[in-house]
Amino acid sequence: MAKSTDQELNYYRKQCNELGRHILHLQAEKTRTRQDAARKRMLTELVSNAYRLENEWTQLDGIEQPCLQVILKALQVDRAALLEFIPQDSSFKPVSASGFPSELPSRFRPPVLPEENYHVNSSTRPGVLVDSFRSFAGVPYLMWAFEPRANLALLVGNNTEDQHLHRPFDEKDYEIISTALIVFIDIEDRISSKKALLDSEEKYRLLVENANDAIFVAQDGRIKFANSKTTQMSGYRLSDLINMPFADLIHPEDRDLVITRHFDRVHGKNPPSRYTFRIVDTADKPLWIDLNAVLIEWDGRPATLNFARDITRQKQLEAQLRNAQKMEAIGTLAGGIAHDFNNILSAIIGYTDLATLILPEDNQARTSLGEVMKASQRAKELVYRILSFSQMHEQEQKPVRMDLIIQEALQLIRPSLPSTIEIVLETDCKGTILADPTQIHQVVLNLCTNAYHAMLENGGRLEVRLAKVKILLDESVDHLDLDTGDYLKLTIADTGYGMNEQTMQRIFDPYFTTKENGSGTGLGLAVVYGIVSAHKGAIQVNSTPGEGTTFEVFFPSVRRFTKREQPSYVEPSPGDEHILFVDDEAPLVQLATQLLEKCGYRVAGYTNPLDALELFRAEPHKFDLVITDMTMPHMTGNQLVKAIQDIRPEIPIIITTGYSEKISPEKAQMIGVRDFIMKPLNYGELTKRIRRVIDQILSDR
Repeated sequence: MAKSTDQELNYYRKQCNELGRHILHLQAEKTRTRQDAARKRMLTELVSNAYRLENEWTQLDGIEQPCLQVILKALQVDRAALLEFIPQDSSFKPVSASGFPSELPSRFRPPVLPEENYHVNSSTRPGVLVDSFRSFAGVPYLMWAFEPRANLALLVGNNTEDQHLHRPFDEKDYEIISTALIVFIDIEDRISSKKALLDSEEKYRLLVENANDAIFVAQDGRIKFANSKTTQMSGYRLSDLINMPFADLIHPEDRDLVITRHFDRVHGKNPPSRYTFRIVDTADKPLWIDLNAVLIEWDGRPATLNFARDITRQKQLEAQLRNAQKMEAIGTLAGGIAHDFNNILSAIIGYTDLATLILPEDNQARTSLGEVMKASQRAKELVYRILSFSQMHEQEQKPVRMDLIIQEALQLIRPSLPSTIEIVLETDCKGTILADPTQIHQVVLNLCTNAYHAMLENGGRLEVRLAKVKILLDESVDHLDLDTGDYLKLTIADTGYGMNEQTMQRIFDPYFTTKENGSGTGLGLAVVYGIVSAHKGAIQVNSTPGEGTTFEVFFPSVRRFTKREQPSYVEPSPGDEHILFVDDEAPLVQLATQLLEKCGYRVAGYTNPLDALELFRAEPHKFDLVITDMTMPHMTGNQLVKAIQDIRPEIPIIITTGYSEKISPEKAQMIGVRDFIMKPLNYGELTKRIRRVIDQILSDR
């Protein structure tokens, strides 16, 4: 019985022990499950908190310390440090640390080093080395993870061994610390990439914002992006430009071209990527731009990236060059006309002189011939004025009568004005200014021409007045930048369509014109402004739309005046010398021969310079003087001069010309010519010059 009882007790004891072991096993499993769940929560919390921190982090530096706080909380430890590995001496330096009793050394070698046996955590990225060790930097329990490729390490530690917190660390903690290190490395990489991207964007932003070209993106016919140069060029604020239809910026005459090419490019066609057109800024000022357009994607859809450069100044210079070429062509044409017309005038004046010499003193025809001579003289002055104007050369300023220049200018323009325009001239003031007469002539012509165009359709009244004014000290501000003193005020007023305030602010800008294409260059008033400024004067304008325009031009007055020489009859000077006369115009040769022979000279006249040279070569000492035209076929006047001088160097020579750019009084003197005479020839003056040259030669012997 006792034995049976003992057996039963042993059986129940075994069963109890077995049950106890089972209960302990279940408790251990429960603890492990709870620990595993805790570890998973720790990992989840670690990863989510770390990446949330990275997403919320607005700075590009200093995230290490906030990351350590996340790691401390997730791993439930007291101490943590991020370390950078220095391969040269196998040491570490702290990047950031938290919770250590004392500051970590700037460089140190911990008890466990990379070359020793680390555990390799296979559950995370290969190559992360982890281990635990005791007592370092005043902390009794530590765990360590190292990523050799990134040269970064994570060190965590705890002051107490708490079984509830599963300390000291074991291999199951390795996954947590290696994950924490990998997450930190990933966050560092992402922030570095973000920083590199922002640095790159900043570089491009600096390039775009400081570019000398306007850069903008156009999509769906609207501006989606614009740099600061675009705002400067257009005059619009950036907020106004964004989403503005870019067609609003384009000059109406160029709008169809630009819009068509933009949409052709967006739809895959291949229009020219570079071309020029005009835009209009906020002040309605047209600007020429050179555009280079590139097809891009903007927010996932086709758009154009546009580079625009302001070439307005270049266009102005090109127009100036074209205008200069036109003026050069006009000058060449005027020179040819002057040459031919002066030859014609020479014949008219010469035959008038010849007729006057033939007719008796009491013949009534002499009066008519006198009128012919006066008209010829006016024609001669007209040719000279046209020639001077077309050459556009800068002449020396000299005292001139302003009223006389105004009268001459109006005589030139009056025939071109329609009868519907009345001219009122008030120039009784006989003031004098220091000026280039041709340029003042141009000022009057340009202002009167502008007034004429303003009244072309409906007619009107053109008033031209000249008055003396005195600018006092308290009035100088009202008269622009004029110094105090005496001035002549030229007023040119019309009753045309007038101008508004915006137009008046721009009328002196080069190439600004209100006329239709082909009706004006936009240079007239700009030239006027330049001439007036060069003469130390000032110009101001007043205008009302529908009522007309008044220009007031101020020139400093001077007291000196150079009286213009009036043409007078010159009595022919007789002689008996032998003269070789060469001109390609047969009537002039015939006329000169008759007139000079009437004065007693012996004349051999030739229209071919080669024939004249042959005669001179055959009998070089037969002649006392040679008179030759400059512009002739076969041989020019200066070539004939050289050929004659090669034969007989001391022979006196006179050159005549209707007009030639190749000869001038100075050039003639340089090649040894004794005198230079501009046609048309007045034969009394010609004989006087012949006599003076010959007498000078005789006196020098």
